[in-house]
Amino acid sequence: MDEDDNQIFVGNAVENTATMRHLELNMLRAETSKVMSKPRKKRKAHIDESYLEKVVMAGLGVDKK
Repeated sequence: MDEDDNQIFVGNAVENTATMRHLELNMLRAETSKVMSKPRKKRKAHIDESYLEKVVMAGLGVDKK
């Protein structure tokens, strides 16, 4: 994920960035309709907006009917 290239040192930016990364990974883990690795799910969510919606809804614990 290239954390070494991302140099953030101002205020609470480090903690905020880490929190957002944890949220992202938890949402990807919660989405279970596709059997893929987390990096592959991340790429698919970048490309396909409907899959991104599935990931977000799974991360929030919302069943879309």
